[in-house]
Amino acid sequence: MKKESCYFFATISKSFKTDGTVIIKNNNGLKEIDIKEPLFIEFNNIMVPFFLEEIDYRNDNSALARFETIRSEEQTADYIGREIYIEKKKTTENSYDINFIKGFSLFDQNENFVGEITDYQDIPNNPLLVIAANQKEILIPFHQDFVISFLEKEKKIVLEIMDGLTDL
Repeated sequence: MKKESCYFFATISKSFKTDGTVIIKNNNGLKEIDIKEPLFIEFNNIMVPFFLEEIDYRNDNSALARFETIRSEEQTADYIGREIYIEKKKTTENSYDINFIKGFSLFDQNENFVGEITDYQDIPNNPLLVIAANQKEILIPFHQDFVISFLEKEKKIVLEIMDGLTDL
């Protein structure tokens, strides 16, 4: 597995219990994952697979995680501060991984450049694009009804954006 084939998921923040449970964090929000799928931690430029035994989401940004092979507080010391990755999934007809739009340019309905898409926040019923614009961060609602054009080769998205939303 290569790092380029993965997405950043979280960072192992600190040990939580003596049984090897750790706190994992992602300030941009943790996505729920299937614990049957492997997670990857980089060691010496090699993506090493790990399986979760359990994960308990505490809030939007952190969770308690217990890996199958980490069984003590002493073992967790080697993992503190390490980043956890998940494998990019192949797209199917009915599903896709939206993270590929990071780095796209966003334009409004008048073709005015709004900024660069730096992240996507999958908030239930309110997905948001995080836009870097004029040395500030803007959150723009992202729904298929707002998309005017999507030009993948040009890395350009044109959205219908409500007046004043980019002025906040």
